[in-house]
Amino acid sequence: LVLLLLSQAPVRMFGATPGLSKISCGANTVSGSLTKACSVYLTATANSKVVVNLSSNNSAVSVQSTVTVNPGATTAGFSLKISAVTTAQSAGVTGTLSGVSSTYTLYLNPVTNAGLTLGASSLSFGNVAVGSSASQNVTLTSSGTGPLTISSASVSGAGFSVSGVAFPVTLNA
Repeated sequence: LVLLLLSQAPVRMFGATPGLSKISCGANTVSGSLTKACSVYLTATANSKVVVNLSSNNSAVSVQSTVTVNPGATTAGFSLKISAVTTAQSAGVTGTLSGVSSTYTLYLNPVTNAGLTLGASSLSFGNVAVGSSASQNVTLTSSGTGPLTISSASVSGAGFSVSGVAFPVTLNA
């Protein structure tokens, strides 16, 4: 008779190794210079510190090189520093963990400035007989980099009025 005694060392079970689920920064269209809050999300709870590598493919969007998700968490926050652009562009912010990447696409729009130019700074009506009328045209031009909406117009002085236009009027740059 042979008696065998078998024993097993305790096995420690850990959760699945977390992967990178996504990057999120909320609304993905911006204008002008600003700082935008973002987050990385893991597929499972981190058992130890998890470092996600970050990068941007557009020089107008800068991001720190890494973000750390602490043990017990599934997400960590980071910030984007966005510089103003003069033409519409897109930027990809990419997070990479264990060879798996996720990219958040951001759309950058230039800041538009409205400006108005009058075709004449004064008008001459000459001699107008009592009971008669005279008209002069005034040309308004958008001189800015974006659309300009005119909601009303007024003139000063007895007997003067504005006519021939329906408000609001939008002038494009």
